Amino acid sequence: MTADQPTSSRTELGLHTRNVSRAAVVGWLVAFTAIEWLRYKAETSGPLTGLEAFAQAVPVLELLEIVFLARMIDWKAAQPRIGLGEAAATLVGIAFVTLVGNGRAIFSAGLLASYALCRFAGDRQHRALVIGLFAFVAQYLLDTGPFLWLHELVSRLDASVLRAVLNFAGYDVGGAGTFVAHPSENFAINIVTGCSSSHVVAIVAPGFIITVLGLRGSLRRSDLGYLAGLLAATVCLNWLRLLPTAISRAGYQFWHDGTGASMLAATYAVLVLGMGYWATRETKLGQAAQ
Repeated sequence: MTADQPTSSRTELGLHTRNVSRAAVVGWLVAFTAIEWLRYKAETSGPLTGLEAFAQAVPVLELLEIVFLARMIDWKAAQPRIGLGEAAATLVGIAFVTLVGNGRAIFSAGLLASYALCRFAGDRQHRALVIGLFAFVAQYLLDTGPFLWLHELVSRLDASVLRAVLNFAGYDVGGAGTFVAHPSENFAINIVTGCSSSHVVAIVAPGFIITVLGLRGSLRRSDLGYLAGLLAATVCLNWLRLLPTAISRAGYQFWHDGTGASMLAATYAVLVLGMGYWATRETKLGQAAQ
């Protein structure tokens, strides 16, 4: 028996060298998804420079999401390994998506995040990270393709609500479709995709998911109630912001182009963080009791 041990060790070592840590493969997917996200930000950034450009390109909520995603990386857990062939094929696929098959950077990021979700969501060590990564990219994908039709429909609903509320409040507003007109001010707005309630929902919902995963490490059915409350508050806030925006140019400049827009973005971040903390408070209380 003693003489067989070195042979067994060498055999085990040989098998080990033909495998790759799953953490490394997940790390490749996360890293290249991040690179594609940064490239998308560079493609869509405006003419601003310095901190002003950074604040516009990466709002507070996204910074919080990135912090939580970083917290989900489990460096200390025992990592199962993956076959060398699959690891090599994954690396070739990453190269193809990012270098050869790349049309728009955010779609490349979506493909990588989708593969990471489908392949590694079953791994306890990586489940929270790949779900959070997919949610992070999904907030951009929800502003593309067929979802633009949904935003157009919701924009019409938003405009109808604004016209009804402002008329009830005594303002002489009119318009049709996505337009809200205020004739006495010789002013009108068009509620486009970026101002629709569905656009804001597409931002805060992934943020809530990432926050809960970052705080608790898993999702529960009870989180749906907190998410519903968050979405209701978000839609109401968006309508409250659109009301003064539709009344005058001064309101538009403050709430659409000025300080009001930044304040609202910060408020959304606070709401997401607060609701995520509230949803996970029972877990925190249980851990404190132990």
